Amino acid sequence: ALILFLVCTSTILITDARFFTNYVIINEIWSVVVIMWSIMVAGQAMIKKREGAVIVFIGLLSGPVAVVNDILHTQHIITSNLIAPFGLLFFIFAQSMVLSYRFSLAHRREKQLGGQLHDKISEQNSELNNHRIKLEHIVEQRTEMLNRTNLRLQEELQERRQAEDELRISEQKHYNLLEAIPD
Repeated sequence: ALILFLVCTSTILITDARFFTNYVIINEIWSVVVIMWSIMVAGQAMIKKREGAVIVFIGLLSGPVAVVNDILHTQHIITSNLIAPFGLLFFIFAQSMVLSYRFSLAHRREKQLGGQLHDKISEQNSELNNHRIKLEHIVEQRTEMLNRTNLRLQEELQERRQAEDELRISEQKHYNLLEAIPD
């Protein structure tokens, strides 16, 4: 479909006006086919109740009405003015309304998600702070326990050193006594 559209458009832009005039009916038939297909797609979107489908459908109808009017006018079937530019303007306006509506919805959703994210981050920061406080308390308790254990071990070590010193003195006394005994 796109390739045929590009071929028709290229033919209009590249060829002489006399050539295009002889084949204008082919371009008009192709325009009607594309318009009918577009209306069918917009109708399916309306059936599926997609947001903005009604506005797009009305915008799409304005284009074909204007194009059909212009085709009938150029074929001298009716006498009217060429209104395709106005149909295109209305179609673009309808599209811009749908886009602005979707952007506003996206913006509202982004704000909502941003608020939810902020709340979640605040909640997690609070939980992290609570865990940090608990860990600090556990570290304080264990540090106190280690300090008490260290003090007790130092006291035991001091007692053992004192006992070793006393044992050495006692051994020395016994050794001296044994040396003092005559054989």
